[in-house]
Order: sequence, then structure tokens, then C-alpha cells
Amino acid sequence: MGRRFGLCGSRSRAAASRHSLVAASAARVAVCTAAAVGAAFAAGLSQPYWAAIAVCAVLQGQTLTGTWQRAINRSIGTVAGLGVAALLLPLHPHGVAVALIVGVLQFVVELLVARNYALAVMFITPLTLLLVEAAHPGASPVPFAESRLVNTLLGCAIGVVGGHLLWRRATGRRVSAVLATAIRVEGRLLAAVMAGRPRHEIVQARRDAQSSLLNLRDVYVQAVGDHPAAETLWPRLVAAERLGYLILALPGTESPGRGPGGGDVAAVEACFARLAPAATGAAVPPDVPDDLDVPDPRIGTELRMLARLLREPPPRREPRRRVRRGV
Repeated sequence: MGRRFGLCGSRSRAAASRHSLVAASAARVAVCTAAAVGAAFAAGLSQPYWAAIAVCAVLQGQTLTGTWQRAINRSIGTVAGLGVAALLLPLHPHGVAVALIVGVLQFVVELLVARNYALAVMFITPLTLLLVEAAHPGASPVPFAESRLVNTLLGCAIGVVGGHLLWRRATGRRVSAVLATAIRVEGRLLAAVMAGRPRHEIVQARRDAQSSLLNLRDVYVQAVGDHPAAETLWPRLVAAERLGYLILALPGTESPGRGPGGGDVAAVEACFARLAPAATGAAVPPDVPDDLDVPDPRIGTELRMLARLLREPPPRREPRRRVRRGV
């Protein structure tokens, strides 16, 4: 339990850092949600919060590609869901019938939402309209259905536009900085293990390293979704991850024969101190010696590989060519 909360604390600190994408994502959702509600009110639509819900659902795609997919799925699912609602609402169910239908629809939604979002929305729409009709007995369901469709399309459109215009380059600019942070944290953990520092310091350094590696992968995935050219950084990412996992695999106890402040610890700290700024282009990567004294020889190999990749410019991304197949 303590380990779980410790990792959560490390992730929270990473989310609050200036290189995190949390602030940009939260600001994007806030601006787009406010714009959707304002537009719905200005257009005189009922249930304007449906537009806000659509915006939040679309922006959960995180990347531009994911945003487009969520918008298309929600729009198609809403239109198809109105067809399902057209079969249920004329029956005017009430009482136990409403409870049973709602339960069945919710069960189907939970089965589908993680597999096919469009199909899930197709059942979310009649579920929502059924609850609205139950709250307004005797009212015609047609205005609610029209409002659901218009608010959803409005929210999806604002979500897509906001995803394209607001802080679109946030991920691309942060990949190198997050990579540098991961390298720096890995070096801190390796030095702590080699120097035989207190166990609680090593445990905290491990949590920080785990959090940094998770954050590095998250930022990279989002960057590739927004800027396909970020794929050229993949070799550096793999080298940093392999290095981090080798360091995390080291035992958390004192290493025999190595006391605090040993020469090998100083050499390792100096190596990582130059590697981290090299990830952002602020320094020249060091030449990692072949005889660098580290607990695992594979760590030295990965350090030399990472230094070589940082020394070489990222390869240019070749445009993908479409291959035409013969009939």
C-alpha cells in the first residue's frame, strides 16, 4: 500500500512540473468547454451541458488523431442512437419498465465502451433521452432528441477545433525536456545505489525513476499523435528506457566494496550530468569510457549507445508512400 501511494506521489509531482502536459490539457478542456456552453446558450439550445459533455469526450483523445476519432465516433454513435431512441421512446415506458430498460442499456454500454466507442454512444444516447423523458412526463421527446443531436455536433466541432488550435505544439516541445529529466533521474538513482545511501533515499529515487519513464512514454505517444515527425526520437527514447530499466533492476541494498563518495560514483554522476543537457541540445554528449565502473556492464553499454544517439542528429522522417495494388 505504501509503495502504491509513494508512486502516486511521484506521479503527482511529475504532473505538476513545468514539463508536464497536464496544465496544457486542462486549459484546453476548460477553454473548449466554456466555448461550447457559451455557443449553446447563444444559440438558444436546451440542455447546453450536452455540448460540454461532448467536448470533454472528444478531447479525451489527447492527440489530434485521437480527437478526430472520438469526434467521428461520437457523432455517428449519436445519430445511430437517435434511431434506437425512436424505437423506445414512442412506447412511453414508466415505472419498473424504465428501470429495466435503463439497466439493460447501461449494461450494454459498459460492455462496449472500452472496445468500440461509437457503438457505446449508440446506446448512451437512448439511455440519456429515456431519463430525460422520465423527468418530464407528458412532454414530447422530439425537442430533446433534436437538442441532443445539435449539442453533440456542436461540442464535437468545438473539441476538434480546440484540439487543433490550442497548445497543439505543447507535446512536441516537451519531448526533449522530459527525456533530459528521465536521464537525470536515472543517474540520481544509479548514484544512490552505488554509493550505498539510506534505503529510504533509494526507494524514493526508484519511484521518481519509474514516474519519469512513464511520463516519458506518455509525452512521446502524444507528441507522435500531434507531430508524426517526433517518431525520429524513438531510438533515443528506447535507449533511455533500456537504461532506466537496467538501473531499476539493481538491488536496493548497499553495493559491496563501494562506499559513499567513491571514484566510480563521481564518474557516473559526471557522465549523467553531461548526458541530461545533451538531450535538449544544450551540451555536447560525453564520451563514455569503456571501463566505466558500474554494477552491471550492460548499463555501460546502454550509456554509450545513448551518448552516440544524442551525438548524432535525429534521422529525417521519410514521407510514407502509398502502394497501389493491382486489380
